[in-house]
Amino acid sequence: MEQAGPAREESPYALLDYMPVGVFVLDPRLRVLHWNSVLEEWTGIPRGEMLGKEITGRFPHLAQPKYLRRIESIFEGGPAAVFSSLLHRHIIPAKLRGGKEMLQNATAVPFAVPGGKGLVLVTVQDVTDLNTRINESRVTRDAALKAKEEAENATAVKDKFVALVSHDLKNPLGVMLGFLQLMKEDNAVTDGNSDTERMLDILVESVNNMLHLIEDVLNLARLKAGKLTLQQRFFGLDGPAQKIMMNFESQAKKKGVRLTNEIPEKCRIYGDPVLLYEVLQNLISNAIKFSRPGGKIVLSLRNGGKNVITVADTGVGIDPARFDTLFRYDEKTSTTGTAGETGTGFGLPLSHDIVTAHGGALTVESAPGKGSVFYVTLPYVKPMVLLVDDDPDIRGLFKAYLDDLDVEIIEAEDGMHALNMLKKRRPHLIITDISMPNMDGFQLLETIKRSPDTGYIPVILLTSGNDIATREKAFQLGADDFITKGQRRDDFMPRITRFLS
Repeated sequence: MEQAGPAREESPYALLDYMPVGVFVLDPRLRVLHWNSVLEEWTGIPRGEMLGKEITGRFPHLAQPKYLRRIESIFEGGPAAVFSSLLHRHIIPAKLRGGKEMLQNATAVPFAVPGGKGLVLVTVQDVTDLNTRINESRVTRDAALKAKEEAENATAVKDKFVALVSHDLKNPLGVMLGFLQLMKEDNAVTDGNSDTERMLDILVESVNNMLHLIEDVLNLARLKAGKLTLQQRFFGLDGPAQKIMMNFESQAKKKGVRLTNEIPEKCRIYGDPVLLYEVLQNLISNAIKFSRPGGKIVLSLRNGGKNVITVADTGVGIDPARFDTLFRYDEKTSTTGTAGETGTGFGLPLSHDIVTAHGGALTVESAPGKGSVFYVTLPYVKPMVLLVDDDPDIRGLFKAYLDDLDVEIIEAEDGMHALNMLKKRRPHLIITDISMPNMDGFQLLETIKRSPDTGYIPVILLTSGNDIATREKAFQLGADDFITKGQRRDDFMPRITRFLS
């Protein structure tokens, strides 16, 4: 009986099987260490016939100087190599259905497995009919997500995959995108040929989609593996909202869609500003994608502006029967936009997971032909301030000062007491005196900033004067700001509110 081959998940490169492009890995002797499933499908060559064999044995054309010198130079510390279909035709010969020859773009880039020698990773992209390939890649992406769920216990492999993708797959795609853009700008390349110009436009769009796909996969992997840690804080939503609207202004104008930002100034939201920014970007992008000329998209707040962000559009709408699968990775939810736009299909599920990780909910109200409203509902969080001072009168004064800010105040009489409180509670701001018994403010500050559990909490030091040496030492230890005792309330309140805005 034929002996079963090794399980693919045992290989440090196993997850490369789920990239929607051809990928193979070479060692310095040009032996194949990995031949991914896409290449198996394209070429009809089983992986077992490639592993451990020199690539030039199966594909003699790669021994030609135009290929060999560029690949060998990478092992010698040279830059990544880009093989364009306009110049090299193909790097791994493959036949399409009907016998047509596949056109390919390929990128060879150096990388290293931890504890191993330098290797070369080659990505090969079919550019013969990119629209068809993008549609087919959705099946592969579904398989990638399913495989990730099944490999949940393979933490070490997943960590290597995340590092490999972030550094050794995004980089070559970025290089490819740069060269493609240069080619678009070079009239000698296109020579006024509209077919060539269209091919370059499709290539640029495809590589951009691939980069977005990789970023979504990375974020998903980090989120599911607990590597994507929420950095929650209070922040003003009006600034990010204005930036998002500016980013999409040109795209919306091109489709004849009006963007309206109704986020008020000085509104306070608690969450991870980077991840929530990505959620709102996904929702605005989707709203534009499914809007028609003359449509309107509104970004606003509900529930008194405390914790519900809405994105409403007048687009094509969504059948309520699809609501249950809209935020699932294992269901095909990506559809073509009103102008033929395509997407990765990850935006809404990833946004849903990000909001859920905040303890909130992403929901939708919609009907076909009547537009959609997406609600980002976050838990309402009241700011908590820890006052640390051995003088109860000083603590009482600050409690009176902060009374108008709608915050919860907890107190500690010295640094040791404050650290014990931090084991159970996580304030959003710490205001501490420097001169205290048992543990002074400098020691407390250093301990707080050194710990990954508390290092993100802003700390304001109370000082008795404007001594330069004291301030320099505090900044070196990570202080976020200073308040001089005796200052008027109107002078130091802006220093406090910027952390609780």
